[in-house]
Amino acid sequence: MTSIDTYLRHVDKDGKRHVARYRVWDRDRFLKSQLDAAAKEQGRIEPITEAQYEADRAKH
Repeated sequence: MTSIDTYLRHVDKDGKRHVARYRVWDRDRFLKSQLDAAAKEQGRIEPITEAQYEADRAKH
């Protein structure tokens, strides 16, 4: 099995956001679990590119 780096922007129900990098085995399964968790908390996630992740990290 090969791991895959996945980059996400998390936005909570108040609009506060952060980015994160995850190393996962099954990207689709991971994204589904993250989408379900975000919906439960009335937030959302947005898949982003590595470049977007790095740019956002550099701002903070």
